This record gives sequence, structure tokens and C-alpha cells, in this order.
Amino acid sequence: MLLGGGLLQAGNARLLEGIEAGLREIGPGIMARANASPPIVGAALLALDELGSSAEAKERLRREIVEAVGRL
Repeated sequence: MLLGGGLLQAGNARLLEGIEAGLREIGPGIMARANASPPIVGAALLALDELGSSAEAKERLRREIVEAVGRL
């Protein structure tokens, strides 16, 4: 399972361990990993999904947001 958001990207081991413990109750092979993309990427991708945008548009969005956040 891939998790996103600033809180999870902070790398709090105790938080991730707690999430993984809950996931193991559902299925023993499930693992949690934090996504490295800025949290806003997920919201923007959901908006593009609603618009029926192409995979190319979604990749461009992800690339441009990551570059913009990197310049901050």
C-alpha cells in the first residue's frame, strides 16, 4: 500500500509501524510505504481523473508540480 501526505513523508517510524500492524491483520503480505511526491500531487491527479485526462497529462502534472515544489 502506498501512502501519501506530509505527515507520512516525515518518516515517523512509529506511525508507519502502527499502520503496517493494522494492515497485517487484513493480509500478512501487505506493507506500507510513503510516497515521495508532494501531497498536492494526489489532489491534482484526482481532479484530472474527474476531467478524464490522459496518462500523459497526469505525468506532466506530476513532473511540473515536483519541479515547482523543488524550487521553493
